[in-house]
Amino acid sequence: RIVLDGLRGEDSIAELCRREGISQGIYYKWSKDFMEAGKKRLAGDTAERRLKEVRAKITNLRRMEKALASFVNDCPRNASPDCPIIAALSQTPRAAS
Repeated sequence: RIVLDGLRGEDSIAELCRREGISQGIYYKWSKDFMEAGKKRLAGDTAERRLKEVRAKITNLRRMEKALASFVNDCPRNASPDCPIIAALSQTPRAAS
């Protein structure tokens, strides 16, 4: 609460510390600790959000892999390039000009 009051800037830090009965050194230590905890929390939230995104992409890739495997299994063994799936998979993208 004291650090938040100081951040609001309604009173000087000196006045706030006198009113609360603490030294300015203590206030600034608490303020630093408060800011560091906030940074860690924000970094953790960002990392957690990115991890969720990566996990969702992995899930989608696994789903696509299963669908592709099912399609490939539908082509006869020793399929010739006449099988549309084999033909599609064997096409290589052209280099950008």
